[in-house]
Amino acid sequence: MKKLITVCGVAILVSGLLSSCAAPIFFETSQPSFKEPQYQFKNRFIGEYFDPIDSMGLIISEKSVRADPYYFGESRQDTIFSISEKNILKYYKKRYLLNYKFEEGDWGIHIMDLKGDQLTFYCFNIPDDISSLKNFGTVREVRNECGETVKMVVNPTRKGFAKLFADENLESLVVYQKVKKTD
Repeated sequence: MKKLITVCGVAILVSGLLSSCAAPIFFETSQPSFKEPQYQFKNRFIGEYFDPIDSMGLIISEKSVRADPYYFGESRQDTIFSISEKNILKYYKKRYLLNYKFEEGDWGIHIMDLKGDQLTFYCFNIPDDISSLKNFGTVREVRNECGETVKMVVNPTRKGFAKLFADENLESLVVYQKVKKTD
């Protein structure tokens, strides 16, 4: 069985995501490249959520996602995504893609899905050999001075992104339960 590499772009989303997701694969542009940016979250996503495993709160407003690690105690909210030039929101197949631009110009992605009152964050799981990545589009390997691949930057075609976005290529990272809708 092929070893899988988890593909995620964001270094910090929520502490539970840090241990679940490595970041060796990035994208040349925000994804999907053929979709227009969204300027706010849909009303059904807006509200407060809670992860009972990590006691982590999450608050989604029209334009941002904030983490509240002390949901039932002293509150300290950290903005983890706020729509801007470097944080582009896209909507594709009933899921949001939170695109994060890094200093090097590459993009990372987290995927957010809401079914009923359950909000799930996903990242991509891709086989770790470069030939399988080429099935999705062009791939640029970035190597260090020793010649080791430190990351791969993918530029998927429209059809390639649709294949990449298939459920079998997504890994669930953390699940939140909706606590209440924010007015």
